[in-house]
Amino acid sequence: MSLFRKNIIINHSTQVISTISNLLCMIMTARILGTFGQGDLALYNTFIAVVLLISGLGIPSAFVYFLASKKMNVQKAIPIMFSVTLVSFSILILFYILGGYLQFIQVFLPHFIQSNYTWTFVMFMQLSMMSMNQYLQSILIAENKFSKSGYITIIGSLALLFLYSLKFFNFVSSNIEPLFWVVGSMLLVAMIQYIFYFIHIRNTNPFYLKFLSISFNDVKPMIAFSALTYMANIIQFLNYKMDIWFLNYFQNDSNLIGIYSLGVSLAQLVWLLPNAVQAVLYTYVSSNENAMQDKVSKTKRVSNWALLYALIVGIGGYLISIYLIPILFGEAFSRSIQIIKILIIGIIPFVYSFGISAYFAGIKKIEFNLYGSLIGFVVCLILNAILIPKYSIEGAAWSSVVSYIITVLFITYKFNTYKKLSN
Repeated sequence: MSLFRKNIIINHSTQVISTISNLLCMIMTARILGTFGQGDLALYNTFIAVVLLISGLGIPSAFVYFLASKKMNVQKAIPIMFSVTLVSFSILILFYILGGYLQFIQVFLPHFIQSNYTWTFVMFMQLSMMSMNQYLQSILIAENKFSKSGYITIIGSLALLFLYSLKFFNFVSSNIEPLFWVVGSMLLVAMIQYIFYFIHIRNTNPFYLKFLSISFNDVKPMIAFSALTYMANIIQFLNYKMDIWFLNYFQNDSNLIGIYSLGVSLAQLVWLLPNAVQAVLYTYVSSNENAMQDKVSKTKRVSNWALLYALIVGIGGYLISIYLIPILFGEAFSRSIQIIKILIIGIIPFVYSFGISAYFAGIKKIEFNLYGSLIGFVVCLILNAILIPKYSIEGAAWSSVVSYIITVLFITYKFNTYKKLSN
């Protein structure tokens, strides 16, 4: 069995276990939080995700390329991680203080974070742990240690499931607010994963822990390399998540946000396996050991397979959700079914672009990903502003669908034209 196929199987197995665990966690949080608490949690998680993306400067993804292609001294990897994290979070704290003073931070965060210094501290602790975990995971992926990376992911998923179960089955004090328990559990899991990452990196290559001093010249090539990826990822993230903020701004109803976020989370489960394959394909394409024609051929096969998978899972998942959402999550979340029905119209074809995006990133043609994301972002931004005030969460879903379809059409067109030019 080839290393490429073996890594896909490892990532697939990891995603299956994580998906089942995460789905059970979603059921528990929906039950113990209700629609309002689910909405607050969605705002919190979205803020965490966007901060992790912005503060990383695209360097975690650059780690994979620079380490896999032997263009970076392994002894400088972790010092770079610490340095970038420190600088980024210093800027973030200033932004947070300014946002509170100017009162625009309330669009991005739930009230319980803004009004309580303890939970503000918890949030920053979680951000710091998860930020460094991104770098550490990239190191393992660059070393082709997909099994170890998957093992840590599974540990995190199962640990979170265990902690949520304690609250769900009333094994902990009822005096602890459910939302506080959920947020605290996420911090604890991030800390556990941080420890395991260091253990596995030490066992993989002890030289990673024999630090060398660094300068800006060590970071500069990675920033230059990842600049386009960084911008593309930010824009793509906004395509995925900015509807939450638009809903909070225009509707100002955590119940609606909770219903919508559940529908989005369930619909996007279709992406989990293709995402795992995308990570493996990116590493394959980035390697100097593989011929260009093999890279193109592999990309086409992976993309076609991912589309077929998404079609089967997307339609099947929607049909199942009609019956299971009221049973598992409660009648209060029944409106999420309509959100899933709308979203899969765009999510299924969008999966086809995952492999192509990994290919462009691997051959340093990231500008194509950026252009596609930018087009989708502009469309989504305009439609969100028009449709959400009038059509609420259904308007947000249709905005995403149009954005996904336009993006995948552009990316596919660029892949076909570039492939012909290469030949």
